[in-house]
Formats: sequence, structure tokens, C-alpha cells
Amino acid sequence: MYRPIFCLFFFLLLFNSAFAEGDIHAVLAPDEIPAGEQFTVIVAGNPEAKDQNRMIAIQFPDNWKIVRAYAAEDGATEPTLIDQYPDMVSYFDKEKGRTIKVFEDRTRIYANRFDGIAYFFVFTSPNVTSTGNFKACFIERADPGIPEIKLNRKDKKPKLPPRIKNYEWRIVSPSLGSNFSFSGITENKYTHTLHIITGWANTSRALVLKDSLHASARLSIPPNVLRIFFDRPFTLQWWMRAVSGEQTLFKFIRSDSLTGITISTNPFGQINVSRYPFVSDSDIIILSSGTTCDGAWHHVALSCDIWGTLRMFVDGDMNDTLPNASDYFRDLSYCMIGDSKTPGHFSIDELRFLKRAELQSHMIASDIAVATRDTLTDALALFHFEEFGKEAFSSISAKIPAKDTLSHSTTTQPIYFFLDSGAFLAESSSPVLLDRAVLSVEQTSATKITFSWKATSELGVKRYELQRRIATFGEYEKTISVDAKRPIHLDTKEASIIARASYSAAEKLPQLKNDIDLYYRLALIGTHDSVLHYTEPVKLEFGGARDVFVEQNKPNPFNPKTTINFRLTKAANVQIAVYDIIGREVLSLFNGKLGAGKHSVDIDGTNWPAGIYFYKVKTAKTIVTKKMVLAK
Repeated sequence: MYRPIFCLFFFLLLFNSAFAEGDIHAVLAPDEIPAGEQFTVIVAGNPEAKDQNRMIAIQFPDNWKIVRAYAAEDGATEPTLIDQYPDMVSYFDKEKGRTIKVFEDRTRIYANRFDGIAYFFVFTSPNVTSTGNFKACFIERADPGIPEIKLNRKDKKPKLPPRIKNYEWRIVSPSLGSNFSFSGITENKYTHTLHIITGWANTSRALVLKDSLHASARLSIPPNVLRIFFDRPFTLQWWMRAVSGEQTLFKFIRSDSLTGITISTNPFGQINVSRYPFVSDSDIIILSSGTTCDGAWHHVALSCDIWGTLRMFVDGDMNDTLPNASDYFRDLSYCMIGDSKTPGHFSIDELRFLKRAELQSHMIASDIAVATRDTLTDALALFHFEEFGKEAFSSISAKIPAKDTLSHSTTTQPIYFFLDSGAFLAESSSPVLLDRAVLSVEQTSATKITFSWKATSELGVKRYELQRRIATFGEYEKTISVDAKRPIHLDTKEASIIARASYSAAEKLPQLKNDIDLYYRLALIGTHDSVLHYTEPVKLEFGGARDVFVEQNKPNPFNPKTTINFRLTKAANVQIAVYDIIGREVLSLFNGKLGAGKHSVDIDGTNWPAGIYFYKVKTAKTIVTKKMVLAK
């Protein structure tokens, strides 16, 4: 469901409270991770300093292998690779069986309002079943102040202040000062235990209940939090696939444990919301107009507004409404998917608890094919069901009001479904992707750029505009316009609004003399030429006299092998060599002529000591040098 951002982004869990003031509030990863695959642990928080060098230190089991690390500050459009700072490791007292790495973050601050930063550490898991403990902390320079300059009484010459130390560091999150030891880090928000298992493939996943009389998933959430959610305008959204009717999808129970609301399918495959316990058809509150139990994926939304009007949407189309329905949802404190007393044979994916009401079809349909991002501010919980094991976590934490109501403070708590023996997480074919369109940009010749993109949903899309920006700053300008192949109107009555149309286009390179970066994005244009959505910008290096473009080696840091990819705009003689930190040549990788196009060379550092190295790619017109780190 979630496409990769770094390696396997759909294995990540990032709480909405990650960017809380002054602390790291997320050191999270799945409970179980596929062995032999790369996985990512996120550390997020709010460093105190904005104008000083920042570092982040991590400690992990010796049998984990760090592959690379990224930083992404608030407002950034893409992550930045960060390098290790080996000199700082010696400050720490290492715990037995653990490896410590320190990374230096020199990324710029993208927003005036410095809301937070996230670090992404990519590891390779061991090939055996194991458990590992991960710890993290922020390190920043202490402010030594400026000593006062004093005059010498004899000759009136100023006496120079003592030299300020270059490395006065402190741990600021958690607040351990100069105590550089991970043993003092014990709080959950700075440490997390990961359970590694074997045998899983890389998949998008869903919650599945299949042919079982004992299949259910119980939501672990404070009852008062769920009660408050239903007492205000709300929307429940989910994707479902079922092959037979008469199944309980959701059950919401009041605090008396005897009454509540159920969302189920009837023998005809229609979805109905009814009072619990169900006695007769008069207990049905709202009913869908068509079947959803045909083996296909369908999107369902149930919304209640501030006036108490309940609406049901199926595949973006409003099916039924009921006024004055808010009383049915009073005092709902417990939630179940499925029912352990009745058979279950269906799948649920991308379940959203939204703290807003959807009043019209286009409000539902505009983004149902797009996975909701974890940073959504008006959501109580988002379940992507990408985990392995018996727990499915929300990517947003619940905010729990403090017992002292006068303080107005809150704490955060994970929300998750606990699966019984009949419910499990399995590969999903649901049509949910991360974005409404995915753009790829490639320079296919010395004068030509080729674009390709794939649409997720073309609901309301009239045409696509390719837009280009020269350099980091400046306005985007329109370059190419392409009509949508399958534009779907907002008032569509079609059975499915999901589109998988693919497009391609090309343009000549602009006439630029200097080396510069070009940024391209795709604008989805609707009726009345309104912009429905922008894709994330894609960067393309461009050079006037430049004849080679060199990518950062991957992986970086590496152990012991890595690859350098580069592109020649025309045939040229190329020299590629590796140097150590003091400039001595370690290895000559290539010296000869290569044709225009993409090339790659491999590096094996098995016999090298760990540390920082540089690789240089040289042609007659261009010399490119980049840094890489061998981590052992």
C-alpha cells in the first residue's frame, strides 16, 4: 500500500506526537521485521539548537548492520543523507554486545517555525530469529559563552581570554548533560525493542479474517478517547473486500458492555449500520444501496456531522442518509473488527478514524485511492496494517488528557488492534497508493528529458501539467500539458473510480550555460483550471559544459560493498579512484573510455579499515568528488 521512500517505508510506524516540543517522541519500528531485508527505524523530535552543529547518537545490537542514514527537517521536500562522525563515538561508554554510531547533521533549516526533525536509520536484519534493543539521543554543543576581555594594568594591553574548547558537547534529549552513556537512557521514547523473525517477503498488507469462527481484532484505546471521538463530528473510512454476506465488520460497544452499534453485511451483500443487539429489521439505522460482497475491493465511509446527520458513502457515492443519528453513537467505548462468535471472511485495509464530517461525495472520493499520510492532523488513528505478527498499530498516537484538568496537558499513548488466533495480517491487493500520481524524470540524451507517470485516481482530473523550476528557488513554469485519458467526473456513478492510466512525455533541455539543478513536478488540473494536487518535486542535475553526473554511492555507509552510479552526456575518457581521509589513493577503479549513458562501478572494502573515504570521477571537463563511509 505504501510505496518505498527509503527502503521499506511501509514497515515504519511514526506517531503523530513525533515532533513534540523538546523531546524525542518516536523511536519506533514494527514488532516483527522480515529477516534478510532492510528495515528502517525512525527517531524524531525537536533539537534545542538551530544555529549550531547537531548530532544524533544511536546504539544497536552488534549483529545489526547500519546501511545508511537520512535526516528530514520540518518543511523539507526530500531527505538528506547524513554522515557518521567517528570522533564522537569515543565519548560514549558502550554497553556489552552493542554498537554505537554518531551521525553529524548539517542540513539547513527549511522553515522559520522550527517544528521538528526526523532521522531515518536503515539496517539489515540478521538471518536468525532474535530480539534487539535500539536507543537514541540528540547531542548539541553547549554554549560556552564569551569570556570578558580584561586590560593589563601595566601596559594597558588587553589580556586575551582563554581559548574556548571546540568540543563542548551535551546530550539534550534526554537531558543527560555530559554523561555520555546509553545506560542512563531508559524511557520508552528513547528506546525500543525490535523482534526480528524470518520468512516474510516485501508486501503491502491488510487485516484478514478468513473462514474462522474465532476471528476478531480488539482495539486497544482508552475508552474515554473513543467516547470523545464519537461525541463530535467524525468519519470512519476503510477499504474492504468480501466474498459473502452476513458478516460483522465492526462492533462498537458502550461502557455497559451490553449495547452499541454494529457495521455488518446482510445476505445480499449490502452494508448496514444497526443497533446492537440486533433484534429485527427495525434496528437497522442506515443501509447501502448496492452489494460490496463481490470479491472486489470497495471503499466505505460513514460520517456524522455536527447536526447529527449520518451519511454512508460507497466507492465515493452517497448511498444513504439519516438525520438526528448522533444519539446512536453516544458513549461508545470499545471497538472490535469482526466477531469471535460469527464466521468472518473479509479483508480490511487503510482504516481511518477522522475527526471531521464529510458532507458530499467529492469530499470522500477525491483521495480515497491515496493512502492518508501519517502526519494528518485531524485524525484520531490511521491503520495501514503493514505490520507482521498479532498487533496492528495506528501510525498516530492517542492524546490522553491529564487527570489534572486545570493543567490542560496531555500525554500520548499507542493505539493498536490486538488480533486473536483467527485474524492475521497478510498480503493485500487493495488499490491504495501513497500519491495520486507518481512522476519519474530521466535525461535520455544530451538534449532530451523524458517524463513518465502513473495515475492512482483520475477523479475530477481534466489534464496534467508538467512544471519546471530552475535551481532551488524561483517559480515553477508550465512546460507540457497532457489531457487525462480517463477523466472521471466528481458526480460519477461508475462502479469504481480507481484509475491506473500511464503517461509519457518529453522535452528538450533548456538552454543553460552553468551547472545547475532542475526541479520538475506534476500538477493535476481539474475543472475551471483549478489545481487538485501537486506531486513531490523530482530533481534533475544539469550541466552546461559538464559531461558527467555522479550519484552518491549506495549504500552509504556501507559494509563491505557499495556501488557508484554515474551518467556521461557523451563518450569520454574517465578516471575513477578512491582515496583515504588524508588523500592517499587506496584503489584505482577505472581508467579508460566509456560511451554516453549510465554506468556503475562496484567497490569492495573488505580489507579496508573502517572510516571516511572519498571517490573521485574525472573527465576532461569535469571532476566530481564525493564522500563515503565504511562502517564495520
